[in-house]
Amino acid sequence: MPTVRCRDCAREVSAEAFACPHCGAPYPYRGSWNGTGVDWKSDIKVMGYPLVNVAYGRDKDGKRRVAKGVIAIGQFGIGVVTIAQ
Repeated sequence: MPTVRCRDCAREVSAEAFACPHCGAPYPYRGSWNGTGVDWKSDIKVMGYPLVNVAYGRDKDGKRRVAKGVIAIGQFGIGVVTIAQ
């Protein structure tokens, strides 16, 4: 089984590991990790907020992604029109 260096602690880990056994970094073989899910924002803005924001999952720090826009769609949302769990 090939090994690679963890992006956070630089110690050897399996190239197929889901988490580093040394520091706990998720998917340590990837060069960068932005978390799970999606955070998409439209290019059109209304009073500084995107017209549509679709967000779900967790960011790289483990915090929930919150949709913030005029139209907010996701697990958690703040907006004029909100479709949330």
